[in-house]
Amino acid sequence: MMPNERSRAATRTLATLNLHGACVRHPHPDWWFPERGRDDTDKALEVCASCPVRAMCLDYAQTWDDQGVWCGTLDHERFGLGETA
Repeated sequence: MMPNERSRAATRTLATLNLHGACVRHPHPDWWFPERGRDDTDKALEVCASCPVRAMCLDYAQTWDDQGVWCGTLDHERFGLGETA
């Protein structure tokens, strides 16, 4: 599979995250992507703390090595966490 191809399962997972994630329709989406400018990751982490789909979010981010805040973790924190989030 090419790096930019997402499987059907990954697409369904992302759709679920986009429906149920605490970050969905948040008024400050840049909080989750500090590389875009101002670093407000602490605020994003607070929102993630109450998210009902954190485990699914972690699995998705680890599988696809996506950048930014996912599952209340930063890029460098994700690997080795397993299902503890």
